[in-house]
Amino acid sequence: MFVLRTLFVAAVIGWTVHTPISAQSRAYVTTLDDVVYVIDTVNLNVQGTITVGADPSGVAISSTVQEAYVADQSDGTITVINTATNSVDQQIVIGLQPVSITVTPDSTKAIVGLFGDTALGLMNMTGRTRTVSNVALANKPIGVVASNTTAYATDLGNSVCAIDLSSNTVTDTLALGTVGTGLALSQDGLALYVALLSNNQVVKIDTATFMITNTFTTGVGPFGVHLSPDDQRLYVSNQLANTVSVIDTTTGGVLATIPVGVRPTGLATTPAGERLFVANQGSNSVTAIDTTDFSTLATIPVGNTPISFGDFVEPVVNRSRRARP
Repeated sequence: MFVLRTLFVAAVIGWTVHTPISAQSRAYVTTLDDVVYVIDTVNLNVQGTITVGADPSGVAISSTVQEAYVADQSDGTITVINTATNSVDQQIVIGLQPVSITVTPDSTKAIVGLFGDTALGLMNMTGRTRTVSNVALANKPIGVVASNTTAYATDLGNSVCAIDLSSNTVTDTLALGTVGTGLALSQDGLALYVALLSNNQVVKIDTATFMITNTFTTGVGPFGVHLSPDDQRLYVSNQLANTVSVIDTTTGGVLATIPVGVRPTGLATTPAGERLFVANQGSNSVTAIDTTDFSTLATIPVGNTPISFGDFVEPVVNRSRRARP
């Protein structure tokens, strides 16, 4: 059985609220108990749990409808969660060993890294009947991210590739020299950031030329990457240092190094960026961080081996999204 943790070294303790949060959203945290923990990002507690498929890892959340999507590695399915009721709406067969998932900003497509199929699964999200097509890759995919027109995937072949979503074809491949893991894409789609696990670096790629334009130093074992809503900060989970690096995307300087739990993996901010949430695989917890002063607000216990590879915090307040027809 493949699970993401095997590929890579991979009660609330208390908090002081430093910065008021502008709007309530929820974090959806996958655990290898086959359960998603729903965390209130304002009160910093677990609202409830949702049973999903086997060995869930990747998470994505729609910005237009009230849905979250969970990649169930061992079942080969995507679990669709109705975030209005926090209940399972559908389970969709997608392919072998889905490890990562992202949705396009307009929420019309989901892109799934199918490790077992050495492919990306592209799922139409415009209705309740979800059609799926596959794009074959040269190497097994790890992380995925997308604009409305292009998807990007890292892979075990030490490269990152670009996939045109209108033709479903690989259009560019860039050699990284080592394994890339998590990715983040700027709001305008012009800058792609990729974590290099063994090099203790993140590279910045110009998506127009598909060339590396900058390299940032991180902690040991960078895995997940997440951009602040204004693209000014890059947050990086360092699995072997048990820290998060905060990088200024303009200067490349490290603004802070924040201690978190053991083997941090997924990380995501609230819609306005006031808080950062980090899933700690090795300590079965989620760390909540105030991004104004980089202090820890809470350490929230969850189930076994939280991964949450992807953008697992609601991008907008749930009530501002519509229900699925």
